[in-house]
Amino acid sequence: MSTLDKYLLLADEYSKNFEDLESEENFSRIRGLVRGTSVTADNIKFAHSEIPGQLPPDGYVGNVGLSIRRTLVSGNAIQSNLAVYLGIAFAASDYYNFIAKRLSSFQVEVIANYYNNSIDYYYNEGTNSERISISGGNNYNIFSILQGLYNVRAIANKIRISLPFEDNSRLNAWQRDALAIVKQTWLSNIEKQPVTVSRAPGQFNRSVYDSNLPVNLSNVEGIAIFVPALSETARAGDSEITDVTIYFSKLQRI
Repeated sequence: MSTLDKYLLLADEYSKNFEDLESEENFSRIRGLVRGTSVTADNIKFAHSEIPGQLPPDGYVGNVGLSIRRTLVSGNAIQSNLAVYLGIAFAASDYYNFIAKRLSSFQVEVIANYYNNSIDYYYNEGTNSERISISGGNNYNIFSILQGLYNVRAIANKIRISLPFEDNSRLNAWQRDALAIVKQTWLSNIEKQPVTVSRAPGQFNRSVYDSNLPVNLSNVEGIAIFVPALSETARAGDSEITDVTIYFSKLQRI
């Protein structure tokens, strides 16, 4: 029996007795059909709300994990939090150059790096130069994610940021910026609204922060993720990685 036949057999079995899905043990039998950990038995089991058609506030239908690497290319580290962007598919078609240049006080150039599955930002301050790359790694094609936002609005109800250090002074300097909601209209008017982040409750790691403010990713909406400055003692070639996980509560066709 082929793999497809096995899946069809399981689907037929569960269609006759839908209550079997209430059992996590039974659900695990078809876990191979679900990619990653975006959907679990508990999500299906408890995904109900007082409002018809809406997920509960703590429910989600998917998540994406991205890595952001900030590297000192030459000179000294720029002592500012620098932004990368996600969403705003209309702006992504120009690899965010227009928005990045409008919203940054530094010289910046944004380049699509298809080979490394990343979007690279080159920031310059005099003789100081840094590269910040936001990548989907081996799990997500970051360009497919952006292209999909031309006709899909992804509503995120939680964004988790894991910083590469626990130094209080650096954490405080980063937290002042952290995140911002960005919108760009058809006529290129840009709006920017800061978002407050807080340390994730119950986390032993002091460098994990959450934002539970709903954020829309679409063709005109997105977020600016500010990447913390490297240490003042950094030397050319030194880098740090900030991990970002975005939890989606709803996907809408637009």
